[in-house]
Amino acid sequence: MIIALFFAAATITGFAQTQSFDCEIIPWHKKAILTCGMIKDQNPDFAIISKNLNELQSELKAISDNYINKPPREYEKDPNWKSYLVSLNEYVAVIKERVENKQYTQASVFCPYFCMTIGKLHKINGKTDLTDVMFAWRTELKNTSDMFLAGNTAGANQNISIVEDLYQKVIAMKTKKNDGTLNELFTPLDDAYKTWLKAVKTLDIQAINLVQNKFIEAFSKPYLATL
Repeated sequence: MIIALFFAAATITGFAQTQSFDCEIIPWHKKAILTCGMIKDQNPDFAIISKNLNELQSELKAISDNYINKPPREYEKDPNWKSYLVSLNEYVAVIKERVENKQYTQASVFCPYFCMTIGKLHKINGKTDLTDVMFAWRTELKNTSDMFLAGNTAGANQNISIVEDLYQKVIAMKTKKNDGTLNELFTPLDDAYKTWLKAVKTLDIQAINLVQNKFIEAFSKPYLATL
């Protein structure tokens, strides 16, 4: 009986630790995305951005101190566990330094690495979620547009199938999530995507960049709603 209770307690503790890490990193990730949005604004508010970055840095340090040598159960077999937290800390530091020098454009270059790093952590450990798939979808859609605009029509045509596959995964995961608010926010993004798809399949180069920008504008709200 004592042994059984011990293993039960260990299982509950491991589950709670994993849940605790996810519950801490998800709001941190959302705050990082919102802060990056402020950095990309035409008139960045230095005081608010600086405050957010200080908070992100201190919050991430606390998360790292708690987990870097004690990985949650679902990530404990990953030999690269520490590297994810180290990388996130480095990206915050670099962005913070650029913002302090009012180099907002240079700072924004590092913003995607937050989503990329967390997405990689999830993919390696079999925990890919809707947020990760949406980020991959946006990335490949932009890559495809850039290929067309660069004159790489063959490469772009090959990449369309990747974008379509990711879209189907987004729809399947969104349907499973069954969130009314997300569904409502997703509608303009879905419309922009279908217009973009028509433009690339008809090789309407003039429309591709315009439609891509509409897609990116419509992306933020549903993306944040997945967190």
